[in-house]
Amino acid sequence: MAYLERKDGATPDWLKTHYTYQIKTFWIGAIFMVVGGLLAVVVIGYFVLLAWVVWLIIRALKEMKALDKKEPIS
Repeated sequence: MAYLERKDGATPDWLKTHYTYQIKTFWIGAIFMVVGGLLAVVVIGYFVLLAWVVWLIIRALKEMKALDKKEPIS
């Protein structure tokens, strides 16, 4: 949905930054999950997945704070 809404001409510019942020979060998170899943064979993968969860929570909170203020996110 973020891909579709980001290209919509009626969407405000500050909101488009949030869609871009969500897309980046998804793709970086997908990389973390693949690497963590592959490395789970050797125990370090679980630490990678734990780091991904912490990173995801921090990014989500940062975005919700900016979204509540109706500010663009960087």
